[in-house]
Amino acid sequence: MRRDYFNLACPVRTTHNAILNRGALALSLVKLLEADGMGVNLKVFMSVYIRNEIFVFDISLKSPQELLNAKKCFYPLCSREFVRRIVFRVMESVPFECNEWYPGYGIALSDGQFRNIFGISQNDMVISSPDEMGVTGENIFSDGAEMFRIMGIDDSIIIPLMKAGEENVRTE
Repeated sequence: MRRDYFNLACPVRTTHNAILNRGALALSLVKLLEADGMGVNLKVFMSVYIRNEIFVFDISLKSPQELLNAKKCFYPLCSREFVRRIVFRVMESVPFECNEWYPGYGIALSDGQFRNIFGISQNDMVISSPDEMGVTGENIFSDGAEMFRIMGIDDSIIIPLMKAGEENVRTE
């Protein structure tokens, strides 16, 4: 069974639009996979570390047997506030051994670190921070083209590139 992970962690300088675009693209990708008959097991997670301590927060948003509930998934996938209001509150209640966790919230594990530490297969999809996925938040069409290229699925998905004042410019 293939698992799909969505990393909530991102640098503090990440824009609201970059987070929104990455989330909207992830929701669209899940819909495409479901339309193709694939069951999607979607988990959101945040894994950060300081020194030799790792904090992992994860929630299963949908099982392979259920269809995507966009209302349920939008807040965790598309807003910075979910991390601030939910994940950081959980973090602040954890009795860390290292005293360097506060006032910061650690350093995000990269996609490679996450895969290695938790034994995530290369067949499993991991959507990392907007920076790692090439999502800038300036144009959702170019963000999608870059994100899907980085994920290695750009040959399966054609994104129309839209520019101001143009009808539809397709890339193939």
